[in-house]
Amino acid sequence: MSISVKNLYYENEEKKNILKKISLDIVEGEFCFFIGETGSGKTTLLEVLMGLIGETQIKNEVKIFEKNMFDKKNKKTLQKEISYVFQRCEAHFFKTTVKKELEISGDLIEGIKILKLLSLEYEEIKEKSPFELSGGEKRKLAITIALLKKPKILLLDEPTIGLDGKSSIELMEFLKSLNESGMTIIQITHRMEEVLNYSTKCIVVKDGEIIYDGSDVFGEEKILESCRLEVPFERRLQDALSQKGFDLNRDEIEKFLLEKLC
Repeated sequence: MSISVKNLYYENEEKKNILKKISLDIVEGEFCFFIGETGSGKTTLLEVLMGLIGETQIKNEVKIFEKNMFDKKNKKTLQKEISYVFQRCEAHFFKTTVKKELEISGDLIEGIKILKLLSLEYEEIKEKSPFELSGGEKRKLAITIALLKKPKILLLDEPTIGLDGKSSIELMEFLKSLNESGMTIIQITHRMEEVLNYSTKCIVVKDGEIIYDGSDVFGEEKILESCRLEVPFERRLQDALSQKGFDLNRDEIEKFLLEKLC
């Protein structure tokens, strides 16, 4: 088991309960998505899993690889096994150039390889300030920095926000390849297509509580409606065809439509 949380409560400095009765298990190699409305507690839950929340504000245990994250003797060791990609990418940058940023983060050659896999040419940006990069370039650099840590668990807070459709798909395919190689990934998103096409598990958070934990959230329309989340068109089409007797997967649907329309 990569992550185990049992009946977790978290209150902020104003003593307001942000997370309530949180229990979840995420097994090694899972590609898990946290979804829900803005302000539901998703980011706070990621921060808890990374150990960024103060120990005194956490009630009950958060276990990573069977060890309590909020036990001081475990925390630093466990945090070496996890990387967190903030939604605000600038939080990852400390140096004046991309080259220096990569050099302090890990192996430069490995960093160049990762950038290339993310369709970013190192030679074109190496002397630029990380803060001068475009939004998409910043996000790719932040992910590269996180991966140079060689984590077993990768946490991402809306990594495709601000990316165009092509760039988003390229990034998600890259993350899929990491997951298929054995990395546990937990990602926050508001794009339901990403959940449909990449998740092995989905957790819905509402008002600081988990209201769904499973592998087919799109079969739970009432839960989605309560969080103002929509079933992607691709899934609605698949369900409509199934009702007509056509049980087709994603690739088969495309072929079926082409045959009918062309």
